[in-house]
Amino acid sequence: MVKLYAKYQKSQGPDGKLQGEVSRLMEALQMMKRRVRIYARKYRDAKEKALRAEAEHLKDLELARRDAAASAAAQAEANYQELLAAIGPLRENEKQAEAESQP
Repeated sequence: MVKLYAKYQKSQGPDGKLQGEVSRLMEALQMMKRRVRIYARKYRDAKEKALRAEAEHLKDLELARRDAAASAAAQAEANYQELLAAIGPLRENEKQAEAESQP
């Protein structure tokens, strides 16, 4: 850009054609810079949004895992209590059988 401006300074003619060309190129360059900034901002925003969505998804997965673990623990406790309830009468029958078999 500096070289282009120096070239403009050295060879500016009396008709001003080169000056118009340089100013048009400078405007185009400024427009390109603006577009790059806009696209960079859009990319950065999209990337942040994707990261937030991924974090939210991982958070949901962690909550689901915790819920599943709590549910499994509750089911295991219920199964254990059911087994204890089923074993209780069997133990009583065993104790009665021992008591009856002893003289």
